[in-house]
Amino acid sequence: MPFDGDLINLNPADIESLTILKDAASNALYGARGANGVIMITTKKAKRGEAKVTFDTRIGVNSVALKHYDYIKDPALWYETYYKSVYNQFMTTDGYDATRAHREANDLVSGKTNDNYFVYTVPDGQDFIINGKVNPAATLGRRVGFEGQDYWLQPEDWLKEGTKQGVRQEYNLSVSGGEGKLSYLSSMSYLKNEGITAGSEMERINARLKSDYHAKEWLYTGMNLSYTHTDYNRSSEGTIGSTGSVWSMITGIGPVYPVYIRDGNKNIMRDSYGQIMYDFGDVAGLGRPAFTGSNPLFTNKYNKNQTGVNAFTGSGFFDINFLENLKLTVNGSVNTDESRYTSVSDPYTELYSTSQNGGSVYKSHYRRFSYNMQQILNYNGTFGRNNLNIMVGHEYYNHTYYFLSGSKTKMFSSGNLELDGAISDSGAARSYTRDYNNEGYFSRVQYDYAGKYFLSGSFRRDASSRFAVENRWGNFWSAGGAWLIDKENGFDVSFVDLLKLKASIGSQGNDNIGNYLYSNQYNIENNSGEISLVLKQKGNRNITWETNTNINGGFEVELFNKRLSASVDLFYRKTTDMLF
Repeated sequence: MPFDGDLINLNPADIESLTILKDAASNALYGARGANGVIMITTKKAKRGEAKVTFDTRIGVNSVALKHYDYIKDPALWYETYYKSVYNQFMTTDGYDATRAHREANDLVSGKTNDNYFVYTVPDGQDFIINGKVNPAATLGRRVGFEGQDYWLQPEDWLKEGTKQGVRQEYNLSVSGGEGKLSYLSSMSYLKNEGITAGSEMERINARLKSDYHAKEWLYTGMNLSYTHTDYNRSSEGTIGSTGSVWSMITGIGPVYPVYIRDGNKNIMRDSYGQIMYDFGDVAGLGRPAFTGSNPLFTNKYNKNQTGVNAFTGSGFFDINFLENLKLTVNGSVNTDESRYTSVSDPYTELYSTSQNGGSVYKSHYRRFSYNMQQILNYNGTFGRNNLNIMVGHEYYNHTYYFLSGSKTKMFSSGNLELDGAISDSGAARSYTRDYNNEGYFSRVQYDYAGKYFLSGSFRRDASSRFAVENRWGNFWSAGGAWLIDKENGFDVSFVDLLKLKASIGSQGNDNIGNYLYSNQYNIENNSGEISLVLKQKGNRNITWETNTNINGGFEVELFNKRLSASVDLFYRKTTDMLF
């Protein structure tokens, strides 16, 4: 059954196997969802017998593993490089002589001719840079006075201050067994994963119940139910170079800038609320030319980006054996997951920012609901050394997406993260719903002779609600074959366990574009108190199925009692009527 949820909702301890289907013959039956390959995930099932109880736990540590580029980390080398850059500019571009170029560059780098931070103390009357190097008499750290207050400027390790080690702990419990006609497996798991930056962590609870029951000689049924609850917080990420990204600050800021505001005695200062004061690049009348007015270590500590997710997946089946070789399978599944996202700009953080909204809170909620129904008729027959399987089926899939959001400013307190905890509407509340349907009829014939020669063919006819009525249906097919050479009577190579040649060709449809693109779309807007429609997007009724045609060929080999295996695959793929 198709799984619409996020992979984060699957507990790895519940997975029995994971298989990738790539060629046209194996993917054709999956319709539009298999156009770019299929990931087959099989969850564990119980074996009949005495109940088996399994418990395991894993505990580990998360730490920074990202390899950073080799950049300047030494403050002295940073200033020397800075000096060399401006000195060369004065010599080559501005035409200064060496004496003037040195004087101008030295004064610029040491903050005498600008208001930039300078974090060295230089003896009176001496240059900071001497012969291109930092004066050996200069000491790291500098005391400056501003409006009756002394401050201490010193460089700090942003990587060390901005990251941490987090503990990862996981616990899994499962019970499985079965008697007579019934088998069952139930499992529960708990995961807590602390991140490596402030405001980054995840907590997840999984539960699963899987059972099957041989109710009658001709009736076999089963179900697979799972529930996941996840809470996670994420740090502000932004984009490369963004003032809101802790990773941009850590890897992009020079090694001469403070993280905290310190008093004249080098102690980290606290504000009137008793909180540590972070440096935003504007202390003591001085400035930081890079990442001005920001400190993501501070905002990650107080601002919030929280998401809570509840996901449920349930599937069931009935196998009805009409005759010895004829079986009807009815599959049904339902997936629902809902996510509630909260983003808060804390009232406290806004005291140190240009935004003075008294704090802001944004809420969004989405819910996805889908169901899938299949009816599959299978015939298996054996005639001498000939084996034949014929399958015909029908599938219907429906997916609905619901969205709701709103925001307010001027929060009562940082402890109340709901919209009712703020008083000023900051943006229009909005909600919408999107629907998608897919229906398909499919068939497949598989034949093999003596377990040596294999042939298969399939045909599928699909309809998608993403296309206009006249272009809604598409036809797709596949054909394939394989030859087990090692099964031939004349083949006698003792160390070869398997030698297979295979080939397939087929086409599949892809409808993975937005909804309603075949129709004109309008925004409903307020025009002086009256309803107005504003064209949002022009529709195109000619949009139809994208078709992927795949040709695959190759061989597989297993050697030395299956100790060594290898495969070679060649493929050609052509996409027509591409959607983009």
